[in-house]
Amino acid sequence: MLINNTTANTQSYYAAKSDTKTAQKEEETESRVKTESTASAKIIGSINSSDEQVEKLEKALANTDLSALIKETQDLNDELEVNWNAVVDPDGKIYARTYAESLVKQYESAKNTIEQYYASAHRDNLAQGSEAVAMNYLALKYTKFGRDVGSPYYRSDMSEAERQMALRQERALLLGGRVTLGDPYALQSVGGMLNMEQTEKIAKQAAQDVIEQLIREYKEHNAIDEIDVRV
Repeated sequence: MLINNTTANTQSYYAAKSDTKTAQKEEETESRVKTESTASAKIIGSINSSDEQVEKLEKALANTDLSALIKETQDLNDELEVNWNAVVDPDGKIYARTYAESLVKQYESAKNTIEQYYASAHRDNLAQGSEAVAMNYLALKYTKFGRDVGSPYYRSDMSEAERQMALRQERALLLGGRVTLGDPYALQSVGGMLNMEQTEKIAKQAAQDVIEQLIREYKEHNAIDEIDVRV
């Protein structure tokens, strides 16, 4: 495809690239991206009390080849004279950071939804007075002890699995801990628990949207016109 009115700076930028420098840049990109993903795993892990979920998330981020994700978008430009992704994000750092931030935002949103779901019960628990009394109150609501003593607080309207989840989440809130994100009851109103494949898809799209916006701004700033170029 033809690129019309490409600036002298862009032309000289690509003319100066050698195969050696390109290989070096890819190596630097991979290193920086791995650092970003590791940091993001720690951030997301800090809002999740489920060791299993944290481990899965950290493993997913650690094993996600973000440099490969970047190359996926750059492949769209292989047939072009100019690789616009490389112009606006030469080391892939913007893409990697946006990808990680999107994952964090999705998990924080789920966490907030869960805390809101249990907010009323949490206020009720706090109204019991001391922490010890509140813990006994939880036992009366959600455990076999409450059922066996005929507690008026026992939640017989819930399934065993739902009672166990409520006990876990309300106890975490009461003791200042972190709720687990693997809560199908609290997240039912927003489509259920987070799906790793879907969250990654959303994160990739968010990252590419940012890159495409930067490309549009770059072209506008440099008065670059194109004919039927997909970025």
